[in-house]
Amino acid sequence: TTAYQKLVKNYLKSFYGTSRYKKMDTVMLYKLPKKDLSIVAKFKNKTAPSLPIPTTIIKTFGEKDFSLFPLTADMPACIFKSSNSKILSINKHNGCCIIKSPGVVKVTTTAAETEKTRSTSYTTMVTIKPSVVKTITAKKTKVKTLSISWTANAKNSGYEIQVSNNKKFRSILAKKTVNGGRTKKTTLRLKSEVCNNYVRIRPYKTS
Repeated sequence: TTAYQKLVKNYLKSFYGTSRYKKMDTVMLYKLPKKDLSIVAKFKNKTAPSLPIPTTIIKTFGEKDFSLFPLTADMPACIFKSSNSKILSINKHNGCCIIKSPGVVKVTTTAAETEKTRSTSYTTMVTIKPSVVKTITAKKTKVKTLSISWTANAKNSGYEIQVSNNKKFRSILAKKTVNGGRTKKTTLRLKSEVCNNYVRIRPYKTS
């Protein structure tokens, strides 16, 4: 029946891929016995290609361009797509990635169908961390008060600042969250007066 022919066609198309199905379509499916899919045994099932695609990648803003994985001649042709080109732009043909801003993006790699493998999509989550604050200056302005300045980066959403009396920051004398990537100075009130103060600043990026 027509419904049965359509069922068989859809089954073969999804099971073997479009290119293999086009060859099958020349067979007169209406002559198939009822509830008989013996034609399936004449064709081998296509499998997903085995590609060295990572599921997660972590980079830091300011790092050089990179590729998701090395492409070789025996691999199927791939198309690459970034969910947010403002954070990570990617060449859709060779997978070369250019870091634009801190954040998290989803990269989709779609492998084309070949004679042996079916078309398959893979997902890679790429996290771009804010760059480290390199220049920090701290100066006492009043008793128990520190004036802190640093090199700002407009790509950041803000900064988390901590002050301690030891290098390992076992005890925190003061802490503050500053909003705005362009902000480059602030003042902190300390819990107690000490001879040496250690300052660390962690930039952050909100989605």
